[in-house]
Amino acid sequence: VAMAVALSTVSAETHHHIRARPVEDNLKEKLKNKKPSKVNRSLKSKASKKKKKDKLQTTFSVGFNDDYEVMSGWIKIEMDKDDDMDIEYMIDNGPESCSDCYLAIMDESDCDDAGGADTLYSSSDDDDAGNPWSEGGDGAVSTTSSGDGAGSILGVNSGHDFDDHHCKVVVVIGPEPESSSDSWSKSSKSRKRQLKSHKSHKSSEDDDLNILLCGVLHKPGKTDDC
Repeated sequence: VAMAVALSTVSAETHHHIRARPVEDNLKEKLKNKKPSKVNRSLKSKASKKKKKDKLQTTFSVGFNDDYEVMSGWIKIEMDKDDDMDIEYMIDNGPESCSDCYLAIMDESDCDDAGGADTLYSSSDDDDAGNPWSEGGDGAVSTTSSGDGAGSILGVNSGHDFDDHHCKVVVVIGPEPESSSDSWSKSSKSRKRQLKSHKSHKSSEDDDLNILLCGVLHKPGKTDDC
């Protein structure tokens, strides 16, 4: 009798287990074939759009400024839908320990036309508050004791959008050798160089901008567009 009860119990458990398995298999199959809800797809779409940024870049011309004949560098800009720019830069052989160097975008399309403060590309007339292209402003950069510098500047906004900045001139502005911390003195040879057409690319005395490097912003791989 005991054996019959045990066999009956095993049979019942086995039968119950066998009946339960198709339910589990069906559930797994349903979960496997379940498609993401519209809410999930919408969130994924918004996230991908948020990450997308337009890009501009340039490699600065070597020897643009006669006082820094071997100075070089590059700049890369990413701009979001709110026109905020994340700027990455690299400078070689510039002014040593420069604390008053800064980047600036100008309302010009050719480095030969890069000029004074009136060409700084900002929607604000207030040099101190709304214009990022000023000494100590959002575009400020620095160099080491060897004249090299690299870094990132986040959230710079000039009041203009991506298309406005495409093919605009971008420059590095800084001190002349005699006023920089590297304590260079301006020799007669350097003074003669300033009589050349570039004149160290310093604008009028009223503007007092000394351009060290210059390049034209373009889309990656699209240098011929400008």
